[in-house]
Formats: sequence, structure tokens, C-alpha cells
Amino acid sequence: MATYAELAAAALGEGRTGLAAELRGRVPAGTSTETLHYLMFTLLFAGQLTTEATAGFVLAHLLGGARDGTPAEDLVHDVLHRHPPAPLSLWRFATEEIVLGGVTLPAGSPVLVDIEGANAAGADLSFGAGPHYCTGAHLARLELRVLVEVLREDFPDARLDVPFADLRQARPAGLTGARLTARPACLGAC
Repeated sequence: MATYAELAAAALGEGRTGLAAELRGRVPAGTSTETLHYLMFTLLFAGQLTTEATAGFVLAHLLGGARDGTPAEDLVHDVLHRHPPAPLSLWRFATEEIVLGGVTLPAGSPVLVDIEGANAAGADLSFGAGPHYCTGAHLARLELRVLVEVLREDFPDARLDVPFADLRQARPAGLTGARLTARPACLGAC
């Protein structure tokens, strides 16, 4: 995380050009340096840590049979719903007393949303919602759609070498969701 913070700070330095400079030019006047660093961090985080885990599942679903012409956007949405990049939200704190699931939480109480569980129950919280919607969601979805389109076009015969059900997952501690431990695949005629 410290490395991401350093990258954000360097990218937002005076005289720099690129995505960070463009972001700095588009945020409202008076936006704090802290907020700019946080926005850069979330873009970097979404562009690598969370997307990398989901990319493995997108590839596995695609190579395991989801090559039936399902639009890339629909495939990505389905995989994100089943395998959210982060199974839990970041910590939030109640600003006033609230009742959740019949339990009264006083103001200031920590709240952690089970994104994976909410999605399984029919919600669509893979990237959060409302004011807590992930700033990198559009970038992550774009990266995943491009992955599907390129694989379909450049490797039309690619497939998994094992049944999808035999793929193993690891659940590392922390903010990120499950990851496949391997994706044995054949890219051409096998």
C-alpha cells in the first residue's frame, strides 16, 4: 500500500503529465492533495490488485465454455457478480444511530459490508454503490472487456485443459477476493 501511495504522490508532482495530471485538472478547485492521492490510489488499486484477481476468473469462464457469443460486457458483469474483486467493503462508520438486521448500532459504529454475500442474494455491489462506488470501476470493466475481446479474436481455439470445476481457489487475507491458483489452458489446437 505504501508503494501505491508513493506512486500516486510521484504522478501528481508538479510539472508531471499523464493520467494523474489530467485527473488533477478535472477535479473541483480546492480538492485537497490528500484527496487527489486517494483518487490516484483507487485508480491504481482498481487497475491492478482487484482487476488481476477477476481477470483470472474471466479467463477461466471464457476458456471453460463461455465462448458462446455472450457479449464481453455481459460476461464481465456475470463474473464480477459471482467473483467480486473484494469480498468485503472498506470499513465505514455509522454517522448516526441506525438499525441493521434488527440490531441497533450507535453513531460511530464500524460497518463492514459483505459484498460477496450481498451479490449472492441478488444485489450488485461488486464495485460498491452511491457515494462509495469505486472510482476505478470503469477502468476495471474496460480492462476485463478488452481481455475477453482480445482472447476471442487472437486465440479463438483456446480452452481450459481441465474442467472448470477442478480449478482451485485461494482466499488470501485482506481486501482482495479469491484467486485461482492456476489456469491450465491451451491457446491453440491441443
